[in-house]
Parts: sequence; structure tokens; C-alpha cells
Amino acid sequence: MSGPGEQEIGARLRAWRHYRRLSLEEVAGLAGITAPYLSRIERGLRPLDKLSTRAALARALGVSTADLAGLPLAATDTATERAHAAVAGVRLALVDTAAGVPGGTGDADLTGALDRFRALRDAGTYDELALSAPYLIGRLAADARTAELAEVLGTTSTMLRNLGYLDLALIAAQRAQTTARAGDDPVLSALSAWWVGKALIPAGATGTAVRVQTDALEALAGQRDTRARQSAAALHLNLAWAYSIAGSKGDAFEQAGSAGGIALRQGTAPLYVRPLLGGGVTVEDVGVCQVSLAVELGEPEAAVDYARGLDLGRLDSPARVATYWADLGRALSTDRRRAAESVRALTTAESLTPQRVRASASLRETVAGLLGQARRSAGGRDLVSLASRMGVE
Repeated sequence: MSGPGEQEIGARLRAWRHYRRLSLEEVAGLAGITAPYLSRIERGLRPLDKLSTRAALARALGVSTADLAGLPLAATDTATERAHAAVAGVRLALVDTAAGVPGGTGDADLTGALDRFRALRDAGTYDELALSAPYLIGRLAADARTAELAEVLGTTSTMLRNLGYLDLALIAAQRAQTTARAGDDPVLSALSAWWVGKALIPAGATGTAVRVQTDALEALAGQRDTRARQSAAALHLNLAWAYSIAGSKGDAFEQAGSAGGIALRQGTAPLYVRPLLGGGVTVEDVGVCQVSLAVELGEPEAAVDYARGLDLGRLDSPARVATYWADLGRALSTDRRRAAESVRALTTAESLTPQRVRASASLRETVAGLLGQARRSAGGRDLVSLASRMGVE
């Protein structure tokens, strides 16, 4: 019997196809894949772990990517259950501040609260992050602290996106952008498009994401200071991700190359975008992005090659390191001979940011695929344990 969540995506895909009264050949043709490949996905014989393929199939079926993946996925641990339960409070805070309802007040150390909020973001500790967000959103709105409010709203959007609340994540990102634009900082105003792009891409709106990021880059074009350069690099990486989901390899790596050029010229670790976005734009950050791009573009061998050349000691974000291990695990999973290496990489990612990894539809699909292979070839105990924690049976 299947467990809850993403491993049921094949059955869900087939149900939507039947509901639309479309044949395998029709849906496959619209999505740009073969009918036999689609059939294997529907029967649970191939994992649907690439967002690009999920987005293409969602478009072909006329549904959202969230509908197709069954987002948000059921929690597999008590911490993630608490995070889901706390989302109601986050939603209310977004509604209240949008309506001008007075927010939180108090004498709490706001600087300390913000520092703790960033630490929770970096660790992917979403239950505590979700509980902290409403107070900070209300308090910062009440105090008219534009820059900090934009950051908290942006981080909240990232959390909601990773938990699977794609619509609410976009609302929070747009609120972050509106807040940033209300201030007097043109760099932050442009950078705020990063949050919007991050929310649009997993929802399948890659064309809109490209336009939003491109407009923001144009707004930064005449500015040459360090903050503007770092913001431009972050936007280039978002553009690269959008293009990879759209299947545009040349554009994706061109944008990553633009970010890499900025990273090489700056020479030192970024100080501006790191606290805002939870990740920098160093050469290693760009390298992690290239691993992700190669996986999404169906080039697992290239992804492994990119991963080999990275110095993880130069990455200061647990979430970014977890992304590295997760995408390396996805790349390795395509080669049955390297299944054990894949499991080790995925387990390492999970150990760094457990709630973030366990809530990922793509990673659940990868684990489900590995488990299916293992059942046909007597898989190992580590994989069975990982699958249990991920909610894959």
C-alpha cells in the first residue's frame, strides 16, 4: 500500500488524464515526452522528480503543479506537522497587515529576533520559523521598518514554497516586493524580484518569472556598487533556474555564467545578499546552481562533474549545502550502480535540513524510484530507513 504524498503522483497523473479524456499519446505530445515514458511514470516505474517535467505535464493537463504533485505533502514527522499547523497563523498575519490591522507590539529584542529568524531559515527549521513569522510581520509593519519587513516576508515566502503552499508563497513574495518598493532603496527594490521569481518558478509560471527577473536586472543596469552587483548575480541565478525548468539549456547556463563572472570579480564572500536571501553569490554558490541546472536539464553526468569541483567548506549556509547533496543524490539515482552513493548523498542532505528535505516533492519521488529499484535488487537498510522518514512505502 502506498504511503501519503508524492509517490502517488503516477496515479494522480493518470486520474487527471482520464478526467480530461486525453490519451497517453496526446498528453505526452503536449508535454514533450514519449508515451512509453509517460506510461512508466503513471505506473510508478519512473520517478517524476524533475520540476521541469512536472510543469510540462501540468500544462498539458490544464492543472497546477501543486494539483499534480498533491501539494502540500503530508507531514512525516512531528516538527513538519507543527510547521503545517502554524501556516494558518502566517496566513492571518499576511491578511491582517494587508488590511492595515495593527500588528504585534512589545519590548522584545527585535534585532535578536531577526537574527534568530535568519538562523532558523538557514537551518530549514520551519516549525519555529512559521511560529516566529506572524509576530515579526506584524511588529515590523507597525514600526514601518521597510527593509526588515521585506526580508521577513521574503523568507516567509521561501518557507511556504518549500512546504508546498505555492499560492500563499507567491502572495508573501509579492508583499515583500511591494514593501521593498515602498522604501527608498532602489537596490532592495530590484532584488525583491528574487522572491517573486522563486515563488513563480515551481508554480510553472516560468515565462512570468523570466520577465520579472529581467525587469529587475534592467533596473540595476546603471548601478555599479557591490550591493547592486551581488543582487544582479542572485537574479541571474534565478533566471538560470527558470530557464532550466523551461528546458532552455543555453539560456540557463548563460545566466549561470553571468552570475559566475560577477562572483569571480567580487573575490570575497558577499555581505549584502547573504542575510537577505539565505545564500550568497560566491563561485561555490554558482557551482551548486550548476549542479541543480544539470539535474533539471536531464544531464546527471554533468551534474556529478560539477559537484566534484566544489569546495563545500566555502559555503556558509546549511540550506545551500543541503541543496548540493540533494541534487547530487538525484543525479546519482539515475545510475543503478551508484544507488548506494545516491542514498548517502540524500541522507546527508536530510541530516542538514530535515524538514526542508522531507517536504520536497522531487526528493520523495527520487527516494520512491530508488526504493522501487531496491525491491527488485534487494536494497539496503539505509534506503529503507530514509524512505520511511520521507513517507515513502
